[in-house]
Amino acid sequence: GKKTILVHSDNVEDGIGARVKKAVELVVAALRMGFFGVALAIPPSGSLLHPAGAQDWPHGAVWCHESSAESPDPPNPREPNFPLACWRFDFQPDFLAQSSAPEVRTLLWGGPQNQTILSAASIDRFNCMHFGGDDAVPADAAWKFHRREAPLVKEGRPMDVLARLFASARTFSAADAQLQGRREARCGFGDAGAVHVAMHVRRGDVSETSGYNVPEQLGARGLAEWLCSLASALELDSGGSRQLLLHVFTEAVGRSRRALRRAVQRGAMPGFTFKEQFGDDAEPLYHTLGTLEVAPTCGQVVSSDVHFVVNNNPREALLCMARADVLVTSFSSLGWVSALLNEGLVFHPGMDQKPQLLQIETHWDLRDQYLDWAPNWFRVGDVNSRGPELRRIRAVARNSP
Repeated sequence: GKKTILVHSDNVEDGIGARVKKAVELVVAALRMGFFGVALAIPPSGSLLHPAGAQDWPHGAVWCHESSAESPDPPNPREPNFPLACWRFDFQPDFLAQSSAPEVRTLLWGGPQNQTILSAASIDRFNCMHFGGDDAVPADAAWKFHRREAPLVKEGRPMDVLARLFASARTFSAADAQLQGRREARCGFGDAGAVHVAMHVRRGDVSETSGYNVPEQLGARGLAEWLCSLASALELDSGGSRQLLLHVFTEAVGRSRRALRRAVQRGAMPGFTFKEQFGDDAEPLYHTLGTLEVAPTCGQVVSSDVHFVVNNNPREALLCMARADVLVTSFSSLGWVSALLNEGLVFHPGMDQKPQLLQIETHWDLRDQYLDWAPNWFRVGDVNSRGPELRRIRAVARNSP
């Protein structure tokens, strides 16, 4: 007979990372309850995803958020001020390759590989269930459900519903996914002989020294040592024929290289430096070259040069982090969303590094939760103890279509 799927349209008011993570939390709950799959809509509305009076806005979907890039330089910690910054961005087609019109191409979360695409032609194969009204599902319902039920990951092994979740999303949203008008981001990952490491350094909306990102947690010397440990775990040769290249994605106060140097001086970007050069005051700055503060001790296998992507369109940041060979996240839902689609190696911060602000788990702040859902997700400390497993996953990702 027909399979039953849940149809859910999200209207949570939150940032894009938190909004998607909460929606996926609900998807997993539905799969655990026995639904065959979930059709999920995350339209550009329901928070800062669209300007007021959107009906009169002629320029398409935009993403607006409170940006530290527009904050006073230096910021005043007693009176934080984050003016809005807006970009053209529609999460469904831009990131997921899901059409804005549901009849064309919609992801069936949790569906088998040959049924991940819902369209007008395929929908009659399913019974669709929708619970109605905005308040039909309380905001904390999925979170409480997962805490009440058996663990989703037991002894390091994720439940089957998680495998279904990742397989469906990654198959549907692959780089070559066919959606008219969709284009891939250009990430600077052109050197196929290199290992491209994307690192998300959470923006300073909590504080510039919140401890939410890996460079802060490891320190300058620890960061350089960790990159060398990663190169060693992946068995990159010390001769430098295959280099490890670091790309940092972040949002920072100010829009110039000189502003980035001031951020370094006040301790906002530990582990990195920006040498003086011509054009340091040019604005706006989206891509620039920095340097590791402490030179790696493993020869040329780890490049000291660091590609910084600063205050850029969230579309490019999300997609590029999802396409990198290695992704290093912060305690942030934004990097977690990219990790959903990344089939390479993903490293999350260690739980022993959790800042005081995250010691109490809540349903409305998921940035340090659900970090063990995928078999290609690891903790930062695993580079020193799980080398064979890291190499196996890396090899599978390189050989995948």
